[in-house]
Amino acid sequence: MIYDEPSGQVLVELQPLFYELTITNLTRSREKILNQKTLELGKTTLRNDENSEMKAESVIPFLWKYESNWGQGKAMSKGLETRIQFQNSTSIQTISWGLTYEEEKQSNNM
Repeated sequence: MIYDEPSGQVLVELQPLFYELTITNLTRSREKILNQKTLELGKTTLRNDENSEMKAESVIPFLWKYESNWGQGKAMSKGLETRIQFQNSTSIQTISWGLTYEEEKQSNNM
């Protein structure tokens, strides 16, 4: 059956292509520490086998796991590309919204 109506309503659903988060005021004192535990990152032994003073130093390289999560907003699509920037348009990073970003990093001394 075909209806010919001169007027009516159409429901249109829109999906965003990406999100853009602009930080106007960064307050570091609100950072949450999710878990604190003692972790040995590396070790070394400084030795002086001489009978005189000597300067000793050592660089201890280490690997660590970096995690970042900017949270989840109500009715916002998870996994959508999100550009995070300061108010002066300086870009911080691009993330997938609502998902935890994980990366293995290493100290600059390796």
